[in-house]
Amino acid sequence: MDKQVMNRLIIVDLVVMDLTSARHDVLEHSYAKKYPETFEPSLKEEVVYIGKNKMTDTLAIPGFGAISIGKLLLSPTRTYAPLVKAILDPSISMQSKE
Repeated sequence: MDKQVMNRLIIVDLVVMDLTSARHDVLEHSYAKKYPETFEPSLKEEVVYIGKNKMTDTLAIPGFGAISIGKLLLSPTRTYAPLVKAILDPSISMQSKE
């Protein structure tokens, strides 16, 4: 695999890992039973969905009102989408500092 392609995939993977970590830190453990395909089966149960919230729970944010946990978790996906698109664009040069 081309080194630039590999670098792009690593960066995208780091973005996705950050979103996965947030999901597991915020959502309650019942999601592990309901959606076992959303995490690596070899993970210890005590690190899978360790939060206290449901997707439908809300959080009051001053100036914005009550926003669901699900919407808050999806917001970074929309924020990162243009970045990921740019990273994967083969016409953009990614120079390595080696």
